[in-house]
Amino acid sequence: MQKRTALLFICFLTVAFELIAQFENGLYIRNSDLIDVSNVDIFQLGDEFYFVGNGYNDELSQIDSYVKKLDDDLNTEKLKHFSDLRIPSQFIFTDNEMYCPVEKNKQVGIYKLDTNFDVIDSMWIQAPDTIHAHWVSGFQEIGDYFVMATSYKPVWDTSHVHLHWINKISLTLDTTYIFDWHFKSAYIRGIDVQDDKLYLIRDRDTAILNFVHDILIFDSEKNLVDSSYYEWDGYTADPIFDPDNESIIFSTIWDNIRAIDLEGNELWEIHFDPLLLDPDLSRVAFNKIKQLNDKNYLAIGSYYAIETEMSFETWYLYMAKFTPSGELLWHHRYSVPEDSFNGVASLKDFIELSDNRIMFIGRETYHLAVDLSNDVILITDSDGCYSENCQFLDLSKTFNKTDDYGFYLYPNPSNSILNIESDFTPNAYQIYDM
Repeated sequence: MQKRTALLFICFLTVAFELIAQFENGLYIRNSDLIDVSNVDIFQLGDEFYFVGNGYNDELSQIDSYVKKLDDDLNTEKLKHFSDLRIPSQFIFTDNEMYCPVEKNKQVGIYKLDTNFDVIDSMWIQAPDTIHAHWVSGFQEIGDYFVMATSYKPVWDTSHVHLHWINKISLTLDTTYIFDWHFKSAYIRGIDVQDDKLYLIRDRDTAILNFVHDILIFDSEKNLVDSSYYEWDGYTADPIFDPDNESIIFSTIWDNIRAIDLEGNELWEIHFDPLLLDPDLSRVAFNKIKQLNDKNYLAIGSYYAIETEMSFETWYLYMAKFTPSGELLWHHRYSVPEDSFNGVASLKDFIELSDNRIMFIGRETYHLAVDLSNDVILITDSDGCYSENCQFLDLSKTFNKTDDYGFYLYPNPSNSILNIESDFTPNAYQIYDM
């Protein structure tokens, strides 16, 4: 009996590996029937891959949400369409059910779904009024609760931040913490759960002290067990707690990734000077940071450039891998194929496959015609490359400078990244396409 069980297990792994291996590395563009689509979550159920997102329904002038499945050829099949509803963040899975936060008509709530993505239960939390927006800033589970962070701004100089604790079994609201500030703005930028503790970062724009960033830590029994704050003039986005180093890693939305300790002290910072060209004409914007199976981190988003000759903006797909200590390992910038390029492109989420490759979901939208959007599916190897001629700079490796010339270009050959290292600052760099 033991031999049969082992054989069945090996057969299952072989079949699962073959199903994943049939997806070839590449960049795939698929049409969407909504405007300005924003895919927020990609996940695997059994042998199937799904992604979730939102988009603008121009015909009905509303935001709609959808669940799509990828077939064997990476074509997309819409399985579920939620009208006049937004799904703002990732799903949470328990046994044969799944939960997701939802926003509708100034309300926030939770949908409980079966494996066919049919709603089998729901709960709603009414905003303090029906005029002003009430939106979800984070969704996690800890102990016996789902925790949903929401922000609410009734007037320009007042902000309310709510932390809702919802019983997972009954799907009923248990407790709500309300943080009210009479400041210009105050928002929860994200929550993360590690080791039965919930970590929350909120930003406050005091209009006097510039930005103050608070770190709040709760245990699984809803108790606030620690808090601290730090000051610097900027935003935080998508914070994630690193339990091995007791640090919080987050992006500053534009160009930087930072890490702080639990007292708010800065540990390190990575500044992305995009492709080392003109920082005034190019920037990096991050949408998400997640930890990989090898304990390093991958940040994804967009590379943004201004095409000076034609005076319009272009966004490319962008990814960067770094260590928990802030060492940048490699990064890539990808444009979509010329026959489908629409001007704006961004990576939104990713999942690691069982063969160590990475599947990304993103979107692209016409620059001059906002009524068209496409889904972007990108499959790469573990180094973020999807073609054999991919050239990336592995920053974990160094090269020997045999002579002190004071000016270096590398790597050679170069594809998407050319690094310029100089002891002096020239007036300009001119790079020619050959």
